[in-house]
Amino acid sequence: MFRTSRLANCRGLIALALIFLTAGCTNADVRSLNGAGSVFPSETQAMRKKLHETRARVIHLAELSKKTYLTDGREKNCPGFLTASPNTECFSVAVPKSRKGHRVVYIIETNHEKQEQFIAIRGTNNLADLRKDFQTRRVMDDDLEVKIHSGFQMIAKAIHEDITKNLRLVPTYKTLLTGHSLGGATAILTGLYLLAEGRDVEAIYTYGQPKIFDNTGTTRWPGFFSERVFRVVNCDDPVPILPTQEKKLNSIFRFTTFNKDRLTNYQHMGQSLLLMDGGRFWMPGSIEVERDLSTSVKDAMIGWVKGQSIDHGIEEYIFRIKAIPMDSFKAIPVHPSTEFACSRIAPRPVMALSN
Repeated sequence: MFRTSRLANCRGLIALALIFLTAGCTNADVRSLNGAGSVFPSETQAMRKKLHETRARVIHLAELSKKTYLTDGREKNCPGFLTASPNTECFSVAVPKSRKGHRVVYIIETNHEKQEQFIAIRGTNNLADLRKDFQTRRVMDDDLEVKIHSGFQMIAKAIHEDITKNLRLVPTYKTLLTGHSLGGATAILTGLYLLAEGRDVEAIYTYGQPKIFDNTGTTRWPGFFSERVFRVVNCDDPVPILPTQEKKLNSIFRFTTFNKDRLTNYQHMGQSLLLMDGGRFWMPGSIEVERDLSTSVKDAMIGWVKGQSIDHGIEEYIFRIKAIPMDSFKAIPVHPSTEFACSRIAPRPVMALSN
């Protein structure tokens, strides 16, 4: 079994802190659902086809998201080049109104041959980032005309301003965005800001992304922007279930019987790919698969105690994506209501972190 690096363990602790401080109890656990167990063959074939079309890009952007976790020494060199082929630059941006000079990192990979540029935003990496995760109060965004997560807004605004002010993007190139965890949430918001100013955003791929909008914000761009958002979710990752509600106390204790404000709860948007053990997957489109937060938290704690990488780590995302057969038509779509294959009983080797 490989040993995790010090940075990977640090990120694991940060993720667990986020999980436990915001964890609540949801009503449904897909493992206990008693579905009929039958799936139309045409439906599974459509999933295989979609996976076949997107698998290479899902892997590419997951690995690009991983590159955003720079060591302290490399981060000090931003702005600067990370690699020449492909042309990849890193940027470090100060977040306004933040304590102790909070800075966030994003990178841009440019493919001149295909005329594409990929913006990848780093996820939660330190306590300053964690404070932004906890700023769950929603504020009205004048550019998007909806209420959004205030912590994610501050980071996305800073990155968008840096991109536009310094002309980081080639106007005629296609723009795609990606990010893991907090980076995924801010990638969606940054993409919306670019879209609002007239730039064509082709797609956004996120990994372990927390929620950003309530029902009004989620349904603001039906069939247009939401179809360009592709969320990849590990089956036991608790973070995509969070935050649940704007008030932290309500997130911890979800009194759903007396909750009359369901539409103001945080919700997801976009298509999703649910990753399970053994190269299995499920692609429910824009339908959200309800997962049990308390079970995911418990599994995350057990895995961490055993020295395993928790399901929220970007390394675990890459591990599960690459476990899907190269021939996607041989991949196995598994309906999560009949066989939710995400067991921690058989320990897997931990993926060593490398930058």
